[in-house]
Amino acid sequence: MKLDYPIRQLGQIFTQLRVQDLHHFEQETWRQKKFRSHEKTQCIFLRHWKNRNMDTIELQDYPLISVYRETLEGILYELSKYYDFKDYTAIITNLRAGASIPKHTDNGKIFGLGHRIHIPIKTNSQVIFHCGDQSINMKLDYAYEIGNTSHIHAVDNNSGEDRYHLILDLFPNMVI
Repeated sequence: MKLDYPIRQLGQIFTQLRVQDLHHFEQETWRQKKFRSHEKTQCIFLRHWKNRNMDTIELQDYPLISVYRETLEGILYELSKYYDFKDYTAIITNLRAGASIPKHTDNGKIFGLGHRIHIPIKTNSQVIFHCGDQSINMKLDYAYEIGNTSHIHAVDNNSGEDRYHLILDLFPNMVI
């Protein structure tokens, strides 16, 4: 969805979501290979595109969703207070210590259909998210909607620690 604002803080989302095993980041590597802007990230796929070429918008649960399902369902319930949605994607991303995601916008049919939500699950004060004319340090236990298709965005992890975000796309009242 095209947003007039680059970043909007939604409110507190108290989550107990934690990466259960660092090896989970090694299960799927196609996102880093396909998207140059994400080559310095790692990703745990929970629910995402079935077709990695993204020429059809069909979603599937990935095997690791079983590990995170209960906590994810609680987060989705909390987000239902802000959005009316029928389906979603969910990934956990790791931006490694000292790494950056370069400036980019997200393109593709699926990105224009939903609300892009970021929820930090491991971060620190030296991680800066840039979107449009805003640069913020996203705080733990808060959810943020970003205008990923209408604003150039980038991330700098200026710390010696990895940064983890739960990233969701919430699709309102539609069959995708």
